[in-house]
Amino acid sequence: MSANIDYSLGVPAFAMIEGSTRPWWSDEQQIIPQFPINSQWATVLEQSKIHKTTQLVPACVNGVEVPGYFGVVRQDNQNPLSIVQGRYRPLDNENLSFLDDLLGFGLQYETAMGLDSGRITVVTMKLPDDLRIIGDDIVKQYLFATNTFDGSMRFRIDKANTRVVCQNTHRMALREGSSIIQAKHTDSLELKLKKLPELFEEVKRQSTQYLQDCQLLACKTVSDEQIEAFLYDVLGYGKEFALVKSGQANLKESISTRARNQVEKISELAFTGMGTDIPGVKGSLWGLYNAVSEYTDHEMTPKGKSLDKMLVSTYFGSGASLKDKAFNKALELAKN
Repeated sequence: MSANIDYSLGVPAFAMIEGSTRPWWSDEQQIIPQFPINSQWATVLEQSKIHKTTQLVPACVNGVEVPGYFGVVRQDNQNPLSIVQGRYRPLDNENLSFLDDLLGFGLQYETAMGLDSGRITVVTMKLPDDLRIIGDDIVKQYLFATNTFDGSMRFRIDKANTRVVCQNTHRMALREGSSIIQAKHTDSLELKLKKLPELFEEVKRQSTQYLQDCQLLACKTVSDEQIEAFLYDVLGYGKEFALVKSGQANLKESISTRARNQVEKISELAFTGMGTDIPGVKGSLWGLYNAVSEYTDHEMTPKGKSLDKMLVSTYFGSGASLKDKAFNKALELAKN
């Protein structure tokens, strides 16, 4: 699994707001195009070198047109992107200017990129208000639009805490994010997109709820015994650990070595991991959830120990499920 940035024109189809952190896939010598603060979509599009327009052409086999099927072709280099059928209508990237309507709410374009030879366009916008969970523990929020040209996905806008800079982070953001709008690539797409400013109220509601949930976790302290019981429960050994604590079962016989090692490592991260130097994080449910997240993102390597497998697990598989389960169970514990 690579960054998969589009290099069809000989340069990366990528740009970011000036002064931001360069993407992980670029080296220090590589010039990454930047656009000014308060830029509109036309400027971002020009800087990113993402293709602007496409055209639908009849699909042919051995010179014979196939009824109902069309090829989607980039107009800048004439490269074919996909074969589609029926009512599919591509939403050209130059027509994403409706995203400018969100600038009035204080959002800023953060990154824009083409992926998979231009088959996918991703545009990230940063929300104006960061979430201060506790002290200096701050969570940044983004909206990101995904526009595809191969029929693999509806046009969609999601909200997430991940800054998208490549295929990997795009998949992560899709997995962790919440959908704001989805629309098929048909003639009715424009009608749905006109409702985008109204839907921003839902974005603000979600942000407020997430902040309240995280702050609740931050104000609830947990003991060493609670941490241990919580982690075994999250890992699927809640009943077995309860029997161990009641003296009805033996720890080593009832719970796998791997699970015991995981609990030991996550418990350690809860007191020594990233962000634990921020006052109020260590010893809280928020700190414990962050320890689970750090473990799944940086410590838990699936069998085979390849980076690709680790990323898939983190974004879509066991790692993602573990983080979701940990957050929900932490909320349950905080509310009891």
